[in-house]
Parts: sequence; structure tokens; C-alpha cells
Amino acid sequence: MLALLLVEVQETRAAPTGGSVSSPSLDFGNVLVGDAAVSLSDIATINGGAGTTLSFGTPSSPFGGGGQTVAVTNNTSQSLVGTFTFAPLTTGAATPQNVLVSDVGAGGTFTSPIALSGSGVAPSQAITSSNPYVLIGQSGPVSLTVSNTGNGNLSGRGTVSNLRGTVSASNSVFVGTGGSFSLGDSTQTTTPTTATFAYTFAPTKVGAASTVVSTTFANGTNASNAGGSVATTLNATGVAPIQSVTPASASVVARVGTTASSTVTVANVGNGNLAGTGTAYNLNGTVTNSLGAGFTAAVGNQNSISLASNATASAGSTATTSLGYNFTPTSRGTSSSTVSIAFSNGNAAGTNLSESVARTVAGSAVGPVYASTIQGATATNTPTAVAKGATGSATATIALGNVRSYSSRTVFLELDNTTNDVAAAGLTNLTIESYAISGANAGSFSISSFGANSIIAEGGHLIIPITVVTAGIGALNSTLTIFTDESVGLGGVGDTFTYSLSAFSVPEPTSILVLAAGLGGLANVRRRRRPASRA
Repeated sequence: MLALLLVEVQETRAAPTGGSVSSPSLDFGNVLVGDAAVSLSDIATINGGAGTTLSFGTPSSPFGGGGQTVAVTNNTSQSLVGTFTFAPLTTGAATPQNVLVSDVGAGGTFTSPIALSGSGVAPSQAITSSNPYVLIGQSGPVSLTVSNTGNGNLSGRGTVSNLRGTVSASNSVFVGTGGSFSLGDSTQTTTPTTATFAYTFAPTKVGAASTVVSTTFANGTNASNAGGSVATTLNATGVAPIQSVTPASASVVARVGTTASSTVTVANVGNGNLAGTGTAYNLNGTVTNSLGAGFTAAVGNQNSISLASNATASAGSTATTSLGYNFTPTSRGTSSSTVSIAFSNGNAAGTNLSESVARTVAGSAVGPVYASTIQGATATNTPTAVAKGATGSATATIALGNVRSYSSRTVFLELDNTTNDVAAAGLTNLTIESYAISGANAGSFSISSFGANSIIAEGGHLIIPITVVTAGIGALNSTLTIFTDESVGLGGVGDTFTYSLSAFSVPEPTSILVLAAGLGGLANVRRRRRPASRA
């Protein structure tokens, strides 16, 4: 573009020599970097004598031109047009320059500076891309945005001043067609300043994925407004809920008559909720319980599960729920329950497919076993248990035999804890809490050396001396009831065991001899009194 600035100057001839310029400064304004040079002109006029030369100086890059010269005729007014150019090589304001207009020769007295200035403008590229989280099994958009952040449109050159280029298509991981663009900048409002190209990401596994997209620019890649190619990596991450059910198998030990608890924990250790909100991004499933003897589901157990995952990839927290089970056995032995969880998504492999998981909760019911033996006997002598501290009929007998009148006899009852259950310390202990002797001759029987709440450990025993003291002659009968914590918690009111106590009081041996002698004498008297036999 050639612009001529012509200024008509009327001079007076007051001085024999002198000169002027039409413009002391030339501002080229905003010029597109890399475009053709822009020209501006100035006119210098001088009155001089013969041998005088009028000249324009020459500027340095990015300014050019100047160097024009004309000879001046004696005592005449002579004009000279000087043309200058501006071709910026980079964006931004150029360093101002002064060029001189001067006369050279006889009597030269005229010198005047002309200030040259201008700015280089250009489009400038910027590329951004999204980095989305996409739920496995779904597809999501990945975007690449090209922006013109420069100021090339200040040059007034139209679409040449736009940021221009093309974006390539992608591969099978990120499906998109790319396209071309021509972007204005923020100095105008008629042309878009950004262009967004959409790609689709459909993950099949958990984790990050990427691809490289090439953007070819016709201009605007740097401050010199050159073209070129820019590689941009598109990133996206496949996310999913992931189930974890622990422990793999649970076990619980409870003493008969008490309750122990076990818990199965369900956790969402994935990150599916990074892709969005709502139950579709949760770990979802239904719970079915198959409860064995003694098991009940704890309060709060749910039939369905919907667990959100951690809010951010770096949070390191998980959402969990607990499925609780209570084991309250009524007899010794083993039992088990099965919890089955049918997950509709969020399998452990991270492919977000359905999966069914079963966990077993095993229960062991333990407790003491009461048994008794009369010391010296070869077989146990154990009554039938009566529950919850009630006193039942005697179902075993402790016979102390014949005891001389006004004497005593003691037998020793051995109480045993014969359980063979493997359990935590104390769960199989047997407490002999107290005893009671009742019945018609209760006062004739007694137990000594017995402490209330005596504990018999598994495999241990306790010796109880039972004594009868006689007075008269005849049978003595009573009952002995032993109170224990069998079938209940340690120290509770449990099973009782009742024995029949018997003894027979017999006379002293001397009394028997006297009695026998008396009976013999009576027999002799009866013989003497028998009448004589008749002939």
C-alpha cells in the first residue's frame, strides 16, 4: 500500500536560504507482520544557491526508503519527495527512528529530523483441550479449542489478518473429523475468535487414554507470524465404580445364650462419580441373606446398595456400608450364613459390568458342659439339666448307704467341665454359683468347703464333700440342687442339676447284741411255759 502525504508549503523569500518539511513525523500505525511494506512520503522544500543539494537520509530496518536527492538551482525554490517504508518482522512497537533532511553544498544551513514510528501486529494461536472423566460403558466429548489471542485485525487487512489453519482427525480411541478455521481477534466482533473441535471418547477400561492431534497453521504460530504445525495431546480418563466386599470369609464365636456380631463391609473403591452425579455413577446392587441357625440380620441391613465413590481422584477415600449379622446360639455347634450381593455394575475387574459376590459368615457356638461323678465310681452320675435356674425333679442319686446312728459319713462329688470347644479365653468356663439342699431330712445333709461362684475351666473339676449326720434309726432322704451358668453368659442364671440324697441310719452294734440277747431269753421263757404233752 502506497500512501502519499503531500503538504503544500508556501515559502517567503525573506532569507536567501532556508527549508522546511511538510511533516516532522511519519507514523505507519499497525502493520501486519510479514505483509508487504507500507509506504509513507514527506516533502522537503528549500531556497538555495547554486551548488546546493537537498537530501533525505536513509533509515535502518524495519524502516526503509529515503535516500532521495535533488540539486537546487540558484535562488529558486526546490521541492523533494521522500518515500519511506515499514515492514515489521515481529509484533510490537518498533523502535522509533529519526532521519535527517538536509542541504549540502555552498551555504548549506538547513537540517530537519523526521521521526519514523510504527507497530507490528499479528494473529497469535492458543490451543486448549478438555480432560474429561468418562464412565466406562458410556461415551463422552473431548474438545480441542483453537483461539486467536493476537491483534492482527488492527492492520485492517481482512481475512489475511485472521488466524488460519486446519485441525486433523483423530484415531479410533478419540473419534473426530477435525476441520478448518479462520479466526478474528478481540479487536473486532464480526468473526469468531475461537473454534472448538469435538471428539468422542468411549473407554473400555479404567485409566487414562491419550492421542495426538495435529493443528496446521498458515500463520500466527509466533511473533513473526509464521505458519507451522502444533501437536496437541488429547487426554481423557475412563472411570468406573469398583466393588470390594470384605472379608473373604468371616467367622464369629459366641457362648451359648449370648450374642456375638460379625460384619461384611461393602465398599466402592472406584471413581465413577468423577464422570457425573446420580445413581448411574454409583456402585449399585441388591442383597440377599441366607441365615443359618442362630443368625439374624442386624438392624440397618439393607436390601439394596447404592454407594457413591470418592469425589476426586486424589481424595483416597471410599464410600462403604456395613452388613451386620448377630449370632445368638441356643446350643453348642456350628452354623453359617451366606450374604449374596448382585451388583448391576462396578465389577472388580474395572469393566463396569455386572457381578455377583457371595460371602460366608461362620458361627461357632461354644460353652461349658457340666458333668459329675461320685469319687471312686467308674461312671458319671449327672442329672438332667433344667434351664434358667429352675429346680426340677431329681434325675440322679447320691446314696450314702447305711450309716450308724449318731454318726456321719461323707462322700465326694466331683463336678467336671467336660467341654472340648475351642474358644477365646473364658467363653467355656463353668461357674458353680450355689447349691441348695431341701426335703424332709434336709437338716441331716450338708456340704462344706464350697465357695459360691466357683469357676471350673475347660477340662477342670471341683470336689464337693457331702456329709450326712444320723440321729435315730431309719431312712434319710433329701435333694441337692447345683446352680450353674451353663447355657447362658458367664455368671448368668443357667442350668440347674438336681440329685436325690439318701442314707439309712442303723443302730450301734452293741445295741444289736443286747436286742438279740433279749429276744433269745424271751424265747426260752416261752419254751418253759409250754404245757406237757398229753399221752
